[in-house]
Amino acid sequence: AEPVPAIFIGGGALVVPKTDISGVSEVVSPDHFEVGGAVGTTIAEIGAYAEGVVDLEVEDRDGAIEQVTGHAIDNAVKAGAIRETVEVIDIEEIPFTYMPGKREKIRIRVKGKVLQ
Repeated sequence: AEPVPAIFIGGGALVVPKTDISGVSEVVSPDHFEVGGAVGTTIAEIGAYAEGVVDLEVEDRDGAIEQVTGHAIDNAVKAGAIRETVEVIDIEEIPFTYMPGKREKIRIRVKGKVLQ
């Protein structure tokens, strides 16, 4: 394969050699490369989850999902996410086939922004 340009940012970019890197044709240092890691941190999102066990013979499925979602959102906010930006990214339902009834574990994953 042909060598390709490499871009390094953040504090570690200061210690990367500028020449003699296998597979690299040139090392590019964009303006303000030393603070690239800090910029990435400010646009990062916070993830959180919650889970609960429900018996669907007794509880409403949608209500159970809504309740667990509320806990997941609260967990994201406690971790630093802005409540209005939190969104569900995954709903997982795992049936407990070895137990009587219609029991299942509901796991909700969410993400939210740290800054708007």
